[in-house]
Amino acid sequence: MQKIVTGYGIVFAEEVPSRSRPGVKHYTRVVVTPRGVKATCDCEGYAIKGTCWHIQYLLKKVLEYERSGEA
Repeated sequence: MQKIVTGYGIVFAEEVPSRSRPGVKHYTRVVVTPRGVKATCDCEGYAIKGTCWHIQYLLKKVLEYERSGEA
C-alpha cells in the first residue's frame, strides 16, 4: 500500500488482485481529507455500482494502518 501526503489530503493506493480473474489487478485509491473519505477503483464493479470489494479491502487496510499508530 502506498501512502502519499498531498496538500489536498492523504492518498492510499494499491493494486488489488481480482478474485475472479487471476493475474488481473485493479488500481484502488482511498483519499482521506478534512472533508471526508473518497474511494475509487478501476474495476467493472465500481464502474457499474459505484463501489466494490477492492475498496472495502483497501479501506480495511487503511483503518488497520491508522490504528497501528504508523500514520
